[in-house]
Amino acid sequence: MKEGLAVADVCCGIGDFAVLLFKEFNPSRLVAIDHAKPSLAYARKVAADFGVKGIEYVYGDAASLLIDDNQFEAFNGPTTKLRASGRTSRWTLN
Repeated sequence: MKEGLAVADVCCGIGDFAVLLFKEFNPSRLVAIDHAKPSLAYARKVAADFGVKGIEYVYGDAASLLIDDNQFEAFNGPTTKLRASGRTSRWTLN
């Protein structure tokens, strides 16, 4: 993984990995997606507690996630379907 990539953290949960990724790799874009609104609310708090701004939090279900081709350069999460469809233009983190 290198700095400046557009990254999707699918099923981000409480957002701890998204914060670590943001601080370590300074992505050009980081979208954290989860299907549980309470988890997203907590993830936003985690980011704020660590002084991280710039993570986009999105409510959504990974099973029905629609992502445009080549919108992201790296993925974290259950991306088996995304890999099979060729929508990861570079690599996955899992």
